[in-house]
Amino acid sequence: MDAGLKTAAGQFKIQNWLDWNTDLQIETMGLIMNFGHPRYRDYMISKTADLFDTYDIDGIFLDGTLRWQNSPDYSTYEGLVQYTQEIRKRYPEKMIMGEDGYDAIYGLFDLFHTSAGPLGLENYMLRYTRQFYYLAYPAENGSAGIHEIGWSKDSHTIKNAKPEFTIPSISIFNGDLEKYGAQIKNKLEVYKSWELKPVPIMSKNGD
Repeated sequence: MDAGLKTAAGQFKIQNWLDWNTDLQIETMGLIMNFGHPRYRDYMISKTADLFDTYDIDGIFLDGTLRWQNSPDYSTYEGLVQYTQEIRKRYPEKMIMGEDGYDAIYGLFDLFHTSAGPLGLENYMLRYTRQFYYLAYPAENGSAGIHEIGWSKDSHTIKNAKPEFTIPSISIFNGDLEKYGAQIKNKLEVYKSWELKPVPIMSKNGD
Protein backbone atom coordinates (compact mmCIF):
# COMPACT_ATOMS: atom_id res chain seq x y z
CA MET A 1 0.00 0.00 0.00
CA ASP A 2 2.77 2.48 0.76
CA ALA A 3 4.01 2.20 -2.85
CA GLY A 4 0.95 4.07 -4.09
CA LEU A 5 1.66 7.35 -5.86
CA LYS A 6 0.85 10.34 -3.67
CA THR A 7 -0.16 13.90 -4.45
CA ALA A 8 1.90 16.84 -3.23
CA ALA A 9 -0.42 16.91 -0.20
CA GLY A 10 0.50 13.32 0.65
CA GLN A 11 -2.81 11.75 -0.37
CA PHE A 12 -2.93 8.61 -2.51
CA LYS A 13 -3.63 9.29 -6.18
CA ILE A 14 -6.65 7.08 -6.84
CA GLN A 15 -7.54 5.88 -10.31
CA ASN A 16 -10.57 7.89 -11.43
CA TRP A 17 -11.19 6.90 -15.03
CA LEU A 18 -12.93 4.23 -17.04
CA ASP A 19 -10.68 1.22 -17.28
CA TRP A 20 -10.56 -2.39 -18.33
CA ASN A 21 -14.03 -3.80 -17.95
CA THR A 22 -17.40 -3.76 -19.64
CA ASP A 23 -19.57 -1.75 -17.25
CA LEU A 24 -18.23 1.55 -18.68
CA GLN A 25 -18.20 3.03 -15.19
CA ILE A 26 -15.32 5.02 -13.69
CA GLU A 27 -13.17 2.90 -11.42
CA THR A 28 -12.17 4.25 -8.01
CA MET A 29 -10.56 1.26 -6.32
CA GLY A 30 -7.09 1.23 -7.84
CA LEU A 31 -3.87 2.81 -6.68
CA ILE A 32 -1.40 4.20 -9.21
CA MET A 33 1.98 2.75 -8.32
CA ASN A 34 5.13 4.83 -7.85
CA PHE A 35 8.29 3.47 -9.47
CA GLY A 36 10.26 5.61 -7.06
CA HIS A 37 9.31 3.33 -4.16
CA PRO A 38 12.38 1.09 -3.66
CA ARG A 39 10.57 -2.18 -2.91
CA TYR A 40 8.06 -1.69 -5.71
CA ARG A 41 10.85 -0.87 -8.16
CA ASP A 42 12.78 -3.97 -7.07
CA TYR A 43 9.60 -6.03 -7.55
CA MET A 44 9.14 -4.70 -11.10
CA ILE A 45 12.78 -5.33 -11.96
CA SER A 46 12.38 -8.90 -10.72
CA LYS A 47 9.14 -9.40 -12.69
CA THR A 48 10.73 -8.01 -15.84
CA ALA A 49 13.72 -10.32 -15.42
CA ASP A 50 11.37 -13.29 -14.94
CA LEU A 51 9.62 -12.51 -18.24
CA PHE A 52 12.88 -12.14 -20.14
CA ASP A 53 14.48 -15.23 -18.62
CA THR A 54 11.42 -17.48 -18.83
CA TYR A 55 9.92 -16.52 -22.19
CA ASP A 56 12.80 -14.74 -23.98
CA ILE A 57 10.44 -12.01 -25.16
CA ASP A 58 11.87 -9.12 -27.15
CA GLY A 59 10.79 -6.32 -24.85
CA ILE A 60 8.63 -5.06 -22.01
CA PHE A 61 5.80 -2.54 -22.10
CA LEU A 62 5.06 -0.40 -19.03
CA ASP A 63 1.54 0.96 -18.79
CA GLY A 64 1.07 4.36 -17.19
CA THR A 65 4.58 5.78 -17.52
CA LEU A 66 3.00 9.20 -18.02
CA ARG A 67 1.72 9.25 -14.42
CA TRP A 68 3.63 11.89 -12.51
CA GLN A 69 2.94 13.71 -9.27
CA ASN A 70 5.12 15.89 -7.08
CA SER A 71 5.05 13.07 -4.56
CA PRO A 72 6.53 13.96 -1.15
CA ASP A 73 8.10 10.54 -0.53
CA TYR A 74 9.61 9.16 -3.76
CA SER A 75 10.25 10.65 -7.19
CA THR A 76 8.42 8.88 -10.01
CA TYR A 77 10.96 10.22 -12.51
CA GLU A 78 14.01 9.05 -10.55
CA GLY A 79 12.36 5.67 -10.08
CA LEU A 80 11.89 5.20 -13.82
CA VAL A 81 15.49 6.27 -14.42
CA GLN A 82 16.75 3.62 -11.99
CA TYR A 83 14.42 0.95 -13.36
CA THR A 84 15.44 1.48 -16.99
CA GLN A 85 19.13 1.71 -16.11
CA GLU A 86 19.01 -1.61 -14.27
CA ILE A 87 17.11 -3.39 -17.04
CA ARG A 88 19.48 -2.05 -19.72
CA LYS A 89 22.48 -3.18 -17.67
CA ARG A 90 21.09 -6.71 -17.33
CA TYR A 91 19.44 -6.99 -20.76
CA PRO A 92 21.07 -4.54 -23.17
CA GLU A 93 19.54 -6.24 -26.20
CA LYS A 94 15.95 -6.00 -24.94
CA MET A 95 13.47 -3.23 -25.75
CA ILE A 96 11.76 -1.07 -23.13
CA MET A 97 8.49 0.59 -24.15
CA GLY A 98 6.20 3.00 -22.35
CA GLU A 99 2.71 4.50 -22.52
CA ASP A 100 2.40 8.17 -23.48
CA GLY A 101 5.05 9.64 -21.19
CA TYR A 102 6.41 13.17 -20.87
CA ASP A 103 9.49 14.94 -22.17
CA ALA A 104 11.80 14.13 -19.25
CA ILE A 105 11.45 10.37 -19.72
CA TYR A 106 11.36 10.08 -23.53
CA GLY A 107 15.07 9.27 -23.59
CA LEU A 108 14.65 6.40 -21.14
CA PHE A 109 12.52 4.27 -23.46
CA ASP A 110 12.99 2.87 -26.95
CA LEU A 111 9.37 3.37 -27.97
CA PHE A 112 6.16 4.91 -26.69
CA HIS A 113 2.62 4.28 -27.73
CA THR A 114 0.64 7.45 -27.52
CA SER A 115 -3.08 7.93 -27.06
CA ALA A 116 -3.53 11.19 -28.96
CA GLY A 117 -1.10 10.93 -31.84
CA PRO A 118 2.54 12.01 -31.70
CA LEU A 119 3.31 14.31 -28.81
CA GLY A 120 4.97 17.71 -28.75
CA LEU A 121 4.75 21.04 -30.57
CA GLU A 122 4.36 20.31 -34.29
CA ASN A 123 5.40 16.73 -33.48
CA TYR A 124 9.02 17.84 -33.04
CA MET A 125 9.56 15.24 -30.33
CA LEU A 126 9.60 12.61 -33.06
CA ARG A 127 13.21 13.64 -33.55
CA TYR A 128 14.03 12.12 -30.18
CA THR A 129 11.44 9.45 -29.46
CA ARG A 130 9.71 6.94 -31.69
CA GLN A 131 6.03 6.23 -31.21
CA PHE A 132 3.87 3.33 -32.31
CA TYR A 133 0.14 2.72 -32.57
CA TYR A 134 -1.74 2.95 -29.32
CA LEU A 135 -3.32 -0.24 -28.03
CA ALA A 136 -6.77 1.17 -28.74
CA TYR A 137 -6.07 1.99 -32.38
CA PRO A 138 -8.60 -0.06 -34.37
CA ALA A 139 -7.57 -3.29 -35.99
CA GLU A 140 -8.39 -4.13 -39.60
CA ASN A 141 -11.71 -5.58 -38.49
CA GLY A 142 -12.64 -2.40 -36.58
CA SER A 143 -11.84 -3.87 -33.18
CA ALA A 144 -9.87 -2.05 -30.50
CA GLY A 145 -8.96 -5.35 -28.91
CA ILE A 146 -9.39 -5.44 -25.16
CA HIS A 147 -9.03 -1.69 -24.70
CA GLU A 148 -12.25 -0.17 -23.43
CA ILE A 149 -11.71 3.26 -24.98
CA GLY A 150 -12.17 1.70 -28.40
CA TRP A 151 -15.84 1.14 -27.62
CA SER A 152 -16.52 4.87 -27.79
CA LYS A 153 -17.26 6.45 -31.18
CA ASP A 154 -16.17 9.79 -29.70
CA SER A 155 -12.82 8.49 -28.49
CA HIS A 156 -10.09 11.14 -28.78
CA THR A 157 -7.61 8.28 -28.94
CA ILE A 158 -9.00 7.00 -32.21
CA LYS A 159 -9.94 10.35 -33.75
CA ASN A 160 -6.52 11.90 -33.13
CA ALA A 161 -4.41 8.96 -34.23
CA LYS A 162 -2.01 10.03 -36.98
CA PRO A 163 -0.65 6.94 -38.71
CA GLU A 164 1.59 9.00 -41.00
CA PHE A 165 3.71 9.99 -37.98
CA THR A 166 3.36 6.75 -36.02
CA ILE A 167 5.23 3.47 -36.48
CA PRO A 168 2.66 0.87 -37.58
CA SER A 169 2.04 -2.08 -35.32
CA ILE A 170 -0.54 -4.82 -35.14
CA SER A 171 -2.09 -6.74 -32.27
CA ILE A 172 -3.11 -10.31 -32.95
CA PHE A 173 -5.39 -12.26 -30.65
CA ASN A 174 -6.25 -15.95 -30.59
CA GLY A 175 -8.21 -16.82 -33.73
CA ASP A 176 -7.41 -13.62 -35.63
CA LEU A 177 -5.14 -15.32 -38.15
CA GLU A 178 -7.90 -17.75 -39.12
CA LYS A 179 -10.63 -15.09 -39.29
CA TYR A 180 -8.70 -12.13 -40.71
CA GLY A 181 -5.66 -13.66 -42.35
CA ALA A 182 -6.15 -11.83 -45.66
CA GLN A 183 -6.61 -8.43 -43.99
CA ILE A 184 -3.56 -8.95 -41.78
CA LYS A 185 -1.46 -9.91 -44.79
CA ASN A 186 -2.60 -6.82 -46.70
CA LYS A 187 -1.84 -4.59 -43.73
CA LEU A 188 1.67 -6.01 -43.38
CA GLU A 189 2.30 -5.35 -47.08
CA VAL A 190 1.30 -1.71 -46.62
CA TYR A 191 3.53 -1.44 -43.54
CA LYS A 192 6.58 -2.49 -45.54
CA SER A 193 6.57 0.82 -47.39
CA TRP A 194 5.98 3.03 -44.34
CA GLU A 195 8.48 5.83 -43.72
CA LEU A 196 8.54 8.53 -41.08
CA LYS A 197 7.25 11.66 -42.81
CA PRO A 198 8.94 15.00 -42.04
CA VAL A 199 7.15 16.98 -39.38
CA PRO A 200 6.53 20.73 -39.89
CA ILE A 201 9.33 22.00 -37.66
CA MET A 202 11.79 19.67 -39.38
CA SER A 203 10.67 20.81 -42.82
CA LYS A 204 11.14 24.48 -41.89
CA ASN A 205 14.75 23.81 -40.94
CA GLY A 206 15.39 21.84 -44.10
CA ASP A 207 16.15 18.64 -42.15
